[in-house]
Amino acid sequence: MVVSVDPTGNKAIQVREGSTYLAADVVPCFMYRLYYDVFDFQPLYHEGIQLRPPSGPPIVNWPQQNYERGVEKNEATGRRFKRIVRAIKRLENEMVGKGFTGEIPSFLTECLVYNAPDSYFGGDSYFDNATSVLERIYAGTLYDGDYKDWVEVSGLKWLFAPGQRWSREQAHEFGGRALDYLDPY
Repeated sequence: MVVSVDPTGNKAIQVREGSTYLAADVVPCFMYRLYYDVFDFQPLYHEGIQLRPPSGPPIVNWPQQNYERGVEKNEATGRRFKRIVRAIKRLENEMVGKGFTGEIPSFLTECLVYNAPDSYFGGDSYFDNATSVLERIYAGTLYDGDYKDWVEVSGLKWLFAPGQRWSREQAHEFGGRALDYLDPY
């Protein structure tokens, strides 16, 4: 087995393909606990993971909470949440490929869609739902929008808190450019 550390400074260790195994990216991480209360002399906490990249601050993620809340949102929206996330990610990839916008993190896209109220997923078509969600992203990330109340899918981190790898302005610009791309007139 040949193992090499990713020279780009990212978080993964790359394992090259061999005759008996496939290539893989391995992300070493640590268990992370966020303690929030005590009940019956027992600490209560949320359990997540912490990644420690070669440069920059540690990154804390909540994969189990992200999964559970994503499933809840998907069910609450008639199984449209995940479909609209995929549609908007594909749209972003197409826009980037044509030089219409800069790239935004895939996880940010999922979180932006998550923060749209469930009623935005009730349109007659996926196009209508995606457009409604993009309008919500654009309006909600205006300077005086309600973006300060938006959370990551896990519900445990503010979406636009200091230290995030993205900004409100970046999300706002993406929402506006995506709406222009879908309806250029």
